[in-house]
Amino acid sequence: MALAVGGIVTVSWLSGVQNNHDVAAGSSANNSAGHEPKLPDTLEMTCSTERLDVPIASIGTRSEGLHVHIVNKRGLRTAVWIINPDAKWSSGRFSVSTGTTDLMMSTPPGSLTVGCDGGVTEPQRQVDLIDADHHYRTPELSCTADIQRLKGPFPAQSSDMPTAARRALAGEDLLHGWDKLRPYSGYSDAVYDTHTRNPVVEVRRRNDTVALIYLSGTIEEQPVDGKSSVPPAFESPWTGVQRVDYCPSLLSAPNGQEGRSPS
Repeated sequence: MALAVGGIVTVSWLSGVQNNHDVAAGSSANNSAGHEPKLPDTLEMTCSTERLDVPIASIGTRSEGLHVHIVNKRGLRTAVWIINPDAKWSSGRFSVSTGTTDLMMSTPPGSLTVGCDGGVTEPQRQVDLIDADHHYRTPELSCTADIQRLKGPFPAQSSDMPTAARRALAGEDLLHGWDKLRPYSGYSDAVYDTHTRNPVVEVRRRNDTVALIYLSGTIEEQPVDGKSSVPPAFESPWTGVQRVDYCPSLLSAPNGQEGRSPS
């Protein structure tokens, strides 16, 4: 694949497998121009029987996260996963139909392990997700001290994560109508339907992240062609809230006074 960046800069991406790791290298035909080659921003995975092909293993982020293009050549639904062990993030094991599937994932940048169910084996490859354009910011609560925790479970059910969170916490007097709930991912344009083992929404109030709401969901049914060491992903419908980590400012009433403490 050839990319033109800036003036006349041709980049050839070369890939292969060394010690069971995919490798990719970019070479510029005009290094004197001072332009860095632009990374591809789509992770391509082709799953076939006992085989996983990842032609390019150095991928750039997008503002939504990681774009994944999956080609399933097995002739039946098969499982796929993406893991960032250093960031303690996992998509979990989720299934895709035959043919092609495109997804946006909230995967943090770093060294990733990607894999699929090959039938008897589970082939995996290493991929570097590089945030050269600074799309990612490590998410965190706005407060650095006095972080409180409200333990669940608080049951509720909805196909929509913000709705499930609001319904589950309706009796706790924590959330207001003007609070903004969004995916807790580190990407500014993250989407809610990304696969993850740890579904979380953040509560934004006055431009601060004042709470993290950890949800529970439905466990995807496992494929019939064997067991896996990768735990399954959670998916819709969301079934409630496991816990809430929050800053003391979450309890502030509209007039600036302290509201009641959660039960």
